[in-house]
Amino acid sequence: MSKKYDITTTDLSRFGYRELAMLEELLKAMREQGLPDDFYGDEVVPMMNFYSGNVFLVNSDYQVAMMNGDKLENFYSLGYHGNEGFLDELLEQYKNGEVMDEDIEELANICKQKGLNDEAEKIMTKANIEEEQMMSKYKLYTAHSAGIKYDGDKKYKMVIITKWKDTKEDSPEEGHKAYYFTPDNKYLSECIEDEDWCRRIYESYPENMRFRIERKVECYAEN
Repeated sequence: MSKKYDITTTDLSRFGYRELAMLEELLKAMREQGLPDDFYGDEVVPMMNFYSGNVFLVNSDYQVAMMNGDKLENFYSLGYHGNEGFLDELLEQYKNGEVMDEDIEELANICKQKGLNDEAEKIMTKANIEEEQMMSKYKLYTAHSAGIKYDGDKKYKMVIITKWKDTKEDSPEEGHKAYYFTPDNKYLSECIEDEDWCRRIYESYPENMRFRIERKVECYAEN
């Protein structure tokens, strides 16, 4: 492939005056400050990105260290959605809601590696609370209308009530039962949205029971 298509290079002969000056600053910082604590000192080489114009150090684990002001710091790329930046920039992205759930734990681990244990704990605590809130949005008992059925001249609306294993989004089904209700009651559509109503019917009555609803929260078995 022609050199003009390269994205990065470690060939110093392809560095311009600006990039060589940036490299000098990097090497001076490396000499005076040492490598960042969480940057592995294995096969460390300078590299330039032709598109961004950045000059940085990279190691055999593809970690990147770059100047952040007058400090040599790790430049991170979160593994799932690819957010990039120094730690202070990633934390700003997190505060702005720009770091997705899948990358939260990795960001917290970076904070721990940098000794920011309180910040890591706050991030994980918030993530756990949000996960619990999300899980609580899913019901253990749900119901849906499944059509009309006739028993002689009597008309019923079939409702299937499902019991789930837990309240997680991807919970498997534990079981379901079909019930039949008089369809002319205006409250039936609201009843099937009520988890407590679904639970009471599911746990109290066998499948295929027929009901006549007279009030929103009360129903009477016909057989």
